[in-house]
Amino acid sequence: TGGSNTAASSSEHFRASISARKTKFQWRHWENQDRYGKPKLMTIHKQFNGYRKERHSRIYSVLNAKAKVNNETVVIMLVNSAQMHLLLNFDCSCRASKQEWKNATFVFALDQGAFEMLNKLHVDSYLLQGVELKEAAQEFGDDVFKDIVFWKTAVTHDVLEMGNRVSIHGQKRDMSPT
Repeated sequence: TGGSNTAASSSEHFRASISARKTKFQWRHWENQDRYGKPKLMTIHKQFNGYRKERHSRIYSVLNAKAKVNNETVVIMLVNSAQMHLLLNFDCSCRASKQEWKNATFVFALDQGAFEMLNKLHVDSYLLQGVELKEAAQEFGDDVFKDIVFWKTAVTHDVLEMGNRVSIHGQKRDMSPT
């Protein structure tokens, strides 16, 4: 019976330590550095939010027009130069099967090169200010991967905040409630 008391007290200690910790799920409450001393995403969030009014004024009407042609849902994508070949392959595949994808899709570019290529393809897009994320992630969870996941989440939240339903390319085709 001594072993079960030790396990119970250990479990209670764990729960107490968890409940005593400050919630860090919302970025507004994060400190400036992570446990390795690197700047946390707080700076990126502030930068993203700093451009919100300008960004919304530039993309709001485009997103609403796209939603109208796709059951009130906007398809969003995020791309950088390192992954542009995937978007080009997708574009070729859609053209070969005569599927129109550009009418309902808006693409956020993570670097100038990707933005320029999107313009050449006549894809409605927006270059995220202050972001120059050209390289591909080398492995799951590395810093580049984390940055890309942040931007994917941020732009999705941004589009939702403007009142649009969102379908994220590469995931379930229609994330709308209907």
